[in-house]
Amino acid sequence: MIDIVQRVIELSQEYESKRKIHEAEHGTAEGFFVGERKAEGYFEATEFLDRKIKLYLESLPETELRKLQTLVYFGRGDDDDIFSLHEHLTSVSPTREDVIRTVVEKAPALSTYLLTALRRVERSGIDIDGSFEKVE
Repeated sequence: MIDIVQRVIELSQEYESKRKIHEAEHGTAEGFFVGERKAEGYFEATEFLDRKIKLYLESLPETELRKLQTLVYFGRGDDDDIFSLHEHLTSVSPTREDVIRTVVEKAPALSTYLLTALRRVERSGIDIDGSFEKVE
């Protein structure tokens, strides 16, 4: 699982790096108008990286994909109980497409969320290679 998390962190950092480079050269996305040349480059770069992240996520087995989603939300601080969070996310994201969409939407912040999640699970002694299923 750590290899998956590290790969998504790398992809997210690549996304953020490309965005920052483009903004340094052309300004922020908020100032772009559709059809404007500088907007095209920005959106081409971020859409390419969105697709790259999405393709990677689509290649993952269901269990690892759902654990990754849980780690993203855990790192964002949505819940202190990773097992309850996993159960909740499984109920509100019933399909692979839902899981992939919710992770890709966070592309600019994925590395931050996942690095925070790794620190939190380490402090809590949670094995990310183990099950995130809640044990009654």
